[in-house]
This record gives sequence, C-alpha cells and structure tokens, in this order.
Amino acid sequence: MFTQNILLGANEDIAEGHCLNCHQRTQFQLPSIRKKLLYLDQSFLSAASLEAAEPKSKAVMRLYLKIRKLKDQQKIFVVVSDIHSRETSAIPDAYRDQRQRLWAFQNDLADGSISADLFKVFIAQQRRMLTSDAATETFPVSDIGLNTPHQWRAGMRIQLTNHWRPKLDASLARSRLETNDQYRRVLEQQLTALPKCKDVFDCLNFVRELWQVDILKGIAAWRQKRDVMVELATGRLPDLAEIEPNSPFRQLIDEVVRRLNADTAIRRWLELIEGESTRFCAVVRIQTAFEAALLWQWRSGMQPSKPKTFNVEFGLSRNNDIGHVSTFVPYVDVLTTDNDMLDLCGHEPVAYELAQFPCRIFATKNYAEFDSWLDSMLAA
Repeated sequence: MFTQNILLGANEDIAEGHCLNCHQRTQFQLPSIRKKLLYLDQSFLSAASLEAAEPKSKAVMRLYLKIRKLKDQQKIFVVVSDIHSRETSAIPDAYRDQRQRLWAFQNDLADGSISADLFKVFIAQQRRMLTSDAATETFPVSDIGLNTPHQWRAGMRIQLTNHWRPKLDASLARSRLETNDQYRRVLEQQLTALPKCKDVFDCLNFVRELWQVDILKGIAAWRQKRDVMVELATGRLPDLAEIEPNSPFRQLIDEVVRRLNADTAIRRWLELIEGESTRFCAVVRIQTAFEAALLWQWRSGMQPSKPKTFNVEFGLSRNNDIGHVSTFVPYVDVLTTDNDMLDLCGHEPVAYELAQFPCRIFATKNYAEFDSWLDSMLAA
C-alpha cells in the first residue's frame, strides 16, 4: 500500500513507492495516456497569474480553475516555452515581484518542462525533411523539447529549478525600443525593395524569396567555413580574402546538418529550395505567412507613429505572438492568443497555413468556445 513518498523516476515512466506496512520500496510502471496539449500565451498567463493572486475577472478565473482541474486529472499538459521566459524576463526590475510571481506561476503550470523556441523547432523540422522519404510531414513533440508529456504523473517529481532562466534572458535581451527600431527598419527596407504587387500573396512570394536567399547564403557560408577548416587541418593557409562575411543563417545550417552526412543533406536541401511546395518546413511557412500579412498592412498605410502602437501591431509584442503561433500550432491541440492576433490568424495567407493543422485558437472574443471545450474535456 503506497500512501506516501511516491517519487517519479529519472526516466519518468517509472515511479517508486514506499509501503507503510512492510517498509519496502517498490518500483512500478506508469501508464502512457493521450493528454491534450494546451499552449497558453503570455496575455492569458499574465491575466491568470493576477487572478490567482487577486481574483477580479470571473471569466479568466473560471477558465483558469478548469485548466487546473484538468491538469490535476492529467487530461491536459500545459506547454510553456522559452518565448514565455523571454517575455517574463522583459518585465522591468521595478516590477520584479510581479515578474518572479509570473515566472513561478507559469513554471508550475508546466511541471517545470520548458519547451524549445522557434529556431530549435526549425532545426528539428528541417533535419526531418532532409532525412525522411515520407510524403507527409510529422510533428513529434520531441521537436518542441518534450519527451514524455503524455506520461502519467505520480507522486513527487524532483528536478532542477529554472530560477536562472529569467536572469539569463534579461541579460541577453535588448531593450524594447532597440528591438522595435530594428523591426521598423526591416519593414521599411522590405517596402523599398518590394516590387509592384497587387495583393498579399505577392508579398508572400517576396518574403519567401528573401528567406530562400538567406538560406542559400547560409549554405554558402557553411561550405566556406568547412573548406577553411579542411585546409587548416592539412596545414595549408586558406585565402582569407576570398571568404565572404558570415551569414546569420550559417549557424542554423551547421545545427541542421550536424551528425548527418553533410554533403548529402546539403544537396537534398538545395533540391527542396528549388522546388515549389516543399521548399520550406512548417514553422517557416507559417512564419512567412505572418510576415507577408504584416508587410501588406505596412504597404497599405498602416504605419503607426506611436511607439506603443507599433510595438503591439508590428514590433516586439506582435512578433512574440507570431513566434508562439508559428512554433507551436503544429504540435498542440489548443493555443490562446489576444484578439488582434486572432484576427491576424484569419487573414490570408495565414489562415491557409494554419488550416493544415487541427489546433484550435482562442482569444477573449471567443473564450465562450474555449469554456465549452474545457467543459467537454471535464465531461470526458
């Protein structure tokens, strides 16, 4: 009879229980179940954190309590990512207590499991495209850094804390003003280079061509570095004058082909890029659809001058939202966002890309539907 001291094993599918009668410890296998994966955006987490501390909104509190109940029943797994960590870390030191409370709140919801960011998901998806002959894409949760989200949890889970993450992210982060200035410059440069276009799909073609050029430059830079290392290893001094400036994509290329047959992988990648429908992995297709939608809005005259408005509509806040959706929609069953982002998800060509996945997206304007979905899970 295991009534206390149940510990989750290191491999997470084995638990160890202490019998009060015989005082012996016994290991037992935990079952694997199919939980729904729920990704809550920062706006929901912030609101729920405040409501948990000082309830004011009945709607948010009702949703949060149902989520907690479903989590306790092990019917859902709440996904929290490095994007959340960066957003939490950006809260100024003047509100450090709120920042720490929010971090602890979202970390607790996620059982301490912090998921990957867009770049790590890009690497995982792209590696699979280069090594798989399957006609359709697959999206294992290992892509987002989760090993056993569907494992039944029992007893106490001992793990290292993530208290260092906010401090680390804060030390690496640029100010919001600097970041938004960069986003503005990118939009202005793209608008200047944008050929005459009649609709958002022309913007999409333009944006994807930019990604294609950047990937090709990254491959070229990766090859140059490899050749330099080969020459150095054989005792020859390479002609440094012929080496082009490093591409920001070179490191990503290196991560993708690492531990693969690099020449074969690069050759396959170039074949994909020259194709039409299969040249980009899912995270890039969704990301570029959002980028095209924003560029089309910018071209159409929606160019806010107020820094706060720009941040929300085109800057850091909007791009964090895009990161949430682009990265996690292929992997989760439900994702929350804000009303403006939900509207953007309905714009072409974003809506087309998101329709390829079964994930349901909720925001304040359709929280009634979210409430009904949670009720159906509770009744199941």
